[in-house]
Amino acid sequence: QDSRQMISKVYSKRYNAFPEMGSDLSFSVVLLNDKNTGVLLTSIYGWDENRVYLKPIVEGKSTYSLSPEEKEIIGIALTK
Repeated sequence: QDSRQMISKVYSKRYNAFPEMGSDLSFSVVLLNDKNTGVLLTSIYGWDENRVYLKPIVEGKSTYSLSPEEKEIIGIALTK
């Protein structure tokens, strides 16, 4: 198996998606291979619901819009 396709970069960030809630229960995790291709998983926690998003990442880019937190962890992964 080509080791460049294996997940080699994993970065995460916990954050408060809604400041009025006062907790950091939302998170984003990026899992990339050496070609900066993989997935981004984000969970947004709210009082009444929790939403989970899975966004594909190809060569460091996504066709989906990204939050500042998602952009931050992808940026960190791309520099490693």
